[in-house]
Amino acid sequence: MWLIARVTTDGRDTVDRFARGHTPPGEPRLAEVQALLDRHGYDVTMGSVDRAEWPLLVVAYRSRNKEGIGRLGGQYMTFHVRKRGER
Repeated sequence: MWLIARVTTDGRDTVDRFARGHTPPGEPRLAEVQALLDRHGYDVTMGSVDRAEWPLLVVAYRSRNKEGIGRLGGQYMTFHVRKRGER
């Protein structure tokens, strides 16, 4: 099972895509997505944010495919993201 995290500006385009293998099934949790994106220089949060400070989104989901083609049964999760150091 792969955790796929697509960083996007509007939920449709892709700025960056990251994958981590050997993850449990089910909807991705915030902590898992934070750990994956932290390694690549992104900060992740959820809830109400100032879009000027948090201009990006991450769409995270589980897939059997490392390239992220095809989503497993659960939902995809969306969190607010910013590149570290861009405030």
